[in-house]
Amino acid sequence: MDIVEQLKRQAQEIASEGFNGWGNTMLIAAEEIEQLRGVVAMKNAGKNKPPNAVLNGTRRKKPEDHLWDALLAVCGLNGSIPTLSERGAWNKSVQALRAVKATPQEIQARGTAYRKRWPNVSLTPTALARRWNECIATITPSVSKERLPDDYYKPDGTVNTKYA
Repeated sequence: MDIVEQLKRQAQEIASEGFNGWGNTMLIAAEEIEQLRGVVAMKNAGKNKPPNAVLNGTRRKKPEDHLWDALLAVCGLNGSIPTLSERGAWNKSVQALRAVKATPQEIQARGTAYRKRWPNVSLTPTALARRWNECIATITPSVSKERLPDDYYKPDGTVNTKYA
């Protein structure tokens, strides 16, 4: 069995047991191995450009994620370079907020409500997602009623191109 397949299978097994962080590390390693294989294959084929994932040691630009940006902004984490475990926790928080169809405006409003309710407690992406419904009381009706269309996010969590 190929190493990439082994890593992916082990990541699924670990995730099914509730240890997502270690599984994410294995998935990242599997992706990097696949990227390196692509670079080697392109060099062996005599082509100048590797596949769209890697170009001269830099990664392709990902599409904007407005929920991610809003969450990091409200928590004061703009420009931070997270560790793998932090990034995994932050991604899980964004995933939870997508599930309730949160908007960037709602994130900002609830972040403000969180800080008012718990002024001496750190506001982190995980904390806001965990206390989401406890921060609803101070939201203005215009923000709380604003909802995204049901097809705004594709099943893989990315924004539908018709709204991008």
